[in-house]
Amino acid sequence: MLPRAWGQRYGGGVTQEPERKTVATRRQQLVPDEAPRPLPYLIVLTGFEIGRRLQLFEGVTVLGRVAEECDLCFREDGISRKHAEVALDAEGKVTARDLGSTNGSRLNSKSLSGEPHPMHDGDKLQLGNEVLLELRYQTAFTAGLQQQLYTSAFRDPLTEVYNKGYLLQCLEREVAFAVRHETPLALLVLDLDHFKRVNDEHGHAVGDAVLKALCRVVEGTTRLEDVFARYGGEEFVLLLRESGLKHARTTAERVRSAVAGHAFEHEGQPIAVTVSVGVAVTGPGITTPEGLFEAADAALYRAKALGRDRVCSSADEPRGE
Repeated sequence: MLPRAWGQRYGGGVTQEPERKTVATRRQQLVPDEAPRPLPYLIVLTGFEIGRRLQLFEGVTVLGRVAEECDLCFREDGISRKHAEVALDAEGKVTARDLGSTNGSRLNSKSLSGEPHPMHDGDKLQLGNEVLLELRYQTAFTAGLQQQLYTSAFRDPLTEVYNKGYLLQCLEREVAFAVRHETPLALLVLDLDHFKRVNDEHGHAVGDAVLKALCRVVEGTTRLEDVFARYGGEEFVLLLRESGLKHARTTAERVRSAVAGHAFEHEGQPIAVTVSVGVAVTGPGITTPEGLFEAADAALYRAKALGRDRVCSSADEPRGE
């Protein structure tokens, strides 16, 4: 665990029957009468993103580790930058092929080569040793319901960013990956300054709106592969893979500046919103999830003590406390 620590009505003597119409209307809303054509989806069966689904469109869908180069990105160990691809042609046929990955791809337990292999409903595609996908043909209605289940498991219901549970799982494996491969992993802890004033002066509904708007601002400053999560209350965490201290501080300053420059308001009245950010990076002396979080958290408190609306890192000298 990390430190510090969701009737029938009668009138005029005549029996009326609105129920039948009401039930039919609700059924039409919940279960469409028409039978739309099933669409192909890739469903993640294992790992961080279990339950996630991606609809396939005509063309090529690239699977791999680097978000800028792939359509579906995985954080598990053993995934190559561009690991495999799945293609959907104009006739609705799906094929898969390996892209020269280090740890290989398998289709229904058979190794994939660089040549396209046909995929059918229910086929399993394995990437490396930890990622398993399934091809499923589903109506958009069914896929939408299942996507809601996925979202409720991994997303914060208010802000729609990742929740604390997902963050803790991700942090555990990301730190292990960084230590094993000797690559830096940065963690930023963000806290809204004087957020209690917003709730006291404007009410909790406005406070909730501020938190949601803040998340959209922060998301606009980050990379696709970064993990942004709500840790609790007005505290958020940003996890940056393969980021050293210089890049982490630059990102933290970009986040701080974007929040300070955003026009938060309620009923035409501006609301001053700023964040303090603590930054830490794995390396000598910081090799565990707990150690990384504690270092970033201590830097956050230093930023608060020095006046708020600023960035401090674990490498800074604790001046002015």
